[in-house]
Amino acid sequence: MESFSGNRATEHVRRRNPPKLPDNKLMALRRLEGPKKRLLRDPPLRQRYAEEMQLLLDKGYAESVPHNELHTRPHVSWYLPHHPVINPNKPEKVRIVFDCATECGSVSLNSQVLQGPNLNNKLLGVLLQFQVSPRVSGPHGGHRGYVSPGQDHRDVCPDNMVDAQQNFYVDDLLISMQSADDGIRLAEQLRHVTSLGGFRLTKWASNSKELLESIPESERHKEVKEIDIERKPFLTERAIGVRLDLEKDQMAVVIKHFEQGGSVTRRDLLCVISSVYDPLGFLAPFLIRAKVIFQEECRRKKGWDEAISDSNEVQW
Repeated sequence: MESFSGNRATEHVRRRNPPKLPDNKLMALRRLEGPKKRLLRDPPLRQRYAEEMQLLLDKGYAESVPHNELHTRPHVSWYLPHHPVINPNKPEKVRIVFDCATECGSVSLNSQVLQGPNLNNKLLGVLLQFQVSPRVSGPHGGHRGYVSPGQDHRDVCPDNMVDAQQNFYVDDLLISMQSADDGIRLAEQLRHVTSLGGFRLTKWASNSKELLESIPESERHKEVKEIDIERKPFLTERAIGVRLDLEKDQMAVVIKHFEQGGSVTRRDLLCVISSVYDPLGFLAPFLIRAKVIFQEECRRKKGWDEAISDSNEVQW
């Protein structure tokens, strides 16, 4: 891992150096047709997409290839298809996805690099540790690469902060502390140590108003910034895909509902069942019953938009 300008970077380990890549330009152009038509039909989306792409250039994450170099590096050049993705929970944000799994002649960009071991903590373990007892708790997100700074600066890491590494899942941290003072102390230490490695912890949220008051408003989660922590109740926040009721310090589930009055269809059943994210299995007794009803409707071999049977609608 290299360090430059206060940041860290590491190269992918290639299977072959230099690589031997086929010319995938035509494939990439064909893949571009779909996103192009979508963007032409939606000018606001096209504008946001262009802004996100320009942001990659402005931040130095990407750079323009000089025209005279476009065709001078055969077998080591690769055209990367990309398309917009919008999270229904964050409709205002457009994410550009670069498809490194796209193949050309049985070759993809992913196939040219070696895959290392999975260093992520187990999702189930992180969630169980987070909710093991009623404590001051807070999901924190918006950073990557905490493990390395924690190891490189172990001399300034108290034990409880080193242990915090076990509470990260990818770039989200979920951790519980015994008191607000402990949480405030840990938050300050975490922000300091990760900054030594060039990382920034942001999007802080917690069920402790004292802890939130100790975090600069610019570093708090967007929805937490917009509430008066002295007067208004806390909001339900998402952490690692799981809803957390910050006011009650409980996990919550938001279920999609279809409009009342019309017939319930098999498509409606699948929509509701698929909308429930329950990695800890708390809702299994209810979801199994719903899936049994859906399975029975599949056996009837009716259309997706035809009404389900009266008996199943009553059970549903």
